[in-house]
Amino acid sequence: MKKLPRFPKVVDRDSARAFLTWCAKHIGGGFHPDTRFTDYVVNKTNKATFTKGCAYKLQTELNITFAILGDKIYDVAMEEYNKAHGEF
Repeated sequence: MKKLPRFPKVVDRDSARAFLTWCAKHIGGGFHPDTRFTDYVVNKTNKATFTKGCAYKLQTELNITFAILGDKIYDVAMEEYNKAHGEF
């Protein structure tokens, strides 16, 4: 596993959006707010994308993002994906 790029600490709406942008850029089209970070795998090897420690840290930030954005997380995640990769 390669070193995990730094990701934003979620403390408010802006940082929640920044975290979703990070997910869109680093996970790509496979990212979905309902998917636990422990469930992401590398397709070619079927091995975990994130170490357990990294997955825990990312999941914590995602849980905070859910608490801040509620159900709007899905719309914001799609907006950030579209900004990073073009219309889905």
